[in-house]
Amino acid sequence: MDWLTFIAEIVKALAWPCASIAIAFILRKPIAYLIARLRQLRWGDWELNFFAEELKATEFLATDFPRVPESDRESELRKIASMDPRAAITGAWTDIEAALSDLADRLRMRGDQTLGAELRPVYIARAAALRGLLSDNDYRVFAQLRELRNLAVHGPIPITKREAEEYISLASRFLARLPLIRCRVSVQMFPL
Repeated sequence: MDWLTFIAEIVKALAWPCASIAIAFILRKPIAYLIARLRQLRWGDWELNFFAEELKATEFLATDFPRVPESDRESELRKIASMDPRAAITGAWTDIEAALSDLADRLRMRGDQTLGAELRPVYIARAAALRGLLSDNDYRVFAQLRELRNLAVHGPIPITKREAEEYISLASRFLARLPLIRCRVSVQMFPL
């Protein structure tokens, strides 16, 4: 084998791997964006649902949250979940928004121009966390619930009734912690 044949064979052997690496490097940002939006993965008989995995992670964070008896609202949302799981998740999130809006009123955040005219739940929760009213874990659970709600509403994957019911349970447990926050607000506003 002479030098020219040897070089030609090496070029043939390395052409596709080098081209693949170059394409991946050029398209790294769009590929990273697509991977971040990946919600479900199937390979043969194997399947991974990222919504379910995030739900399990949120459940782990909420281990110290109290189990609460099922309320009428939770029963109503569970009935909705059997017909339309996305609507049930949206309903549970609406309850969280309403509770945080009430918290904003208690904290007198409505006139705070630094937060903007429209108080979104994420701003209220962040402000409560910064004031020490929400623990880091409470805020992480809130952020996970928000992310799961966004996945359910905007994501292309199907949401099962069981997943919606787990979300409703987590949302109820988060809402059960808000009276503790209200007590902390009262103590901070009216110290003894």
